[in-house]
Amino acid sequence: FKPNISSMVGQLYAPGDKRVDSAFTIFYMGINTGSLIAPLVCGTLGDTGNPSDFKWGFMAAGFGMLLSLVVFTLFKN
Repeated sequence: FKPNISSMVGQLYAPGDKRVDSAFTIFYMGINTGSLIAPLVCGTLGDTGNPSDFKWGFMAAGFGMLLSLVVFTLFKN
């Protein structure tokens, strides 16, 4: 999954374009930010003492993916 997205980021710009470095920096910064925040959100929502409450963490992840799809659809052009 991830190598395909990385190659798509590289194809956004013409060969030799200097903005490619900035695009990859923003791309990887987003990945690192998400990997920092996601466990905190899911752990906070699910760690209530009741194991069935982890559904809220998964629902938050699903909401984040849905929000990303909406943003992608709105700004793809």
